[in-house]
Amino acid sequence: MAEKYLVVCYSRSGATKAAAEAIASHLSGCDIDEIKSKKYDAGFMGIITAGIDSITKAKAEVESTLDPSAYDHVIVGTPVWGFTAANPVLTYLANNKGKFKAVSFFSCSLLSGGLFAFDAMQEACGMTPVAKLDLGDTEVRQKSPLFERHVNKFLMQLRACSNVSSSVH
Repeated sequence: MAEKYLVVCYSRSGATKAAAEAIASHLSGCDIDEIKSKKYDAGFMGIITAGIDSITKAKAEVESTLDPSAYDHVIVGTPVWGFTAANPVLTYLANNKGKFKAVSFFSCSLLSGGLFAFDAMQEACGMTPVAKLDLGDTEVRQKSPLFERHVNKFLMQLRACSNVSSSVH
């Protein structure tokens, strides 16, 4: 039986959503769910609020549509804010802790920082990811050959070990 995938992301500027769509397009029968949080809408004040909340580790009010427990593998994408995952993603993961069978993570950032984001995501959901992908914002927006290579490598990792996430103790 084919594995049932869900790609979930929060994207303030659009890069993380573009990466989520690219990943989902390579997985047959994959659903996409976008985390919504009005507090961080586009614009200068959204950036300021996101930065402050990232520093203070404030919980975000989030909305999502699909139940992650209905999927074999949930792939979660985040922008990187202040060298960590975006607050809406961390809140989503914490709110759904215990519902995931297997998880993988990807991030989009202007600079490096995905590794720290992945640590925070792992802590929030209580699971070790099967695969991780740290993308640069520019490579995603330009859909560069490097972007395609990174996505393909991530998908190979994911398919090789698709259901081996384990709980973090």
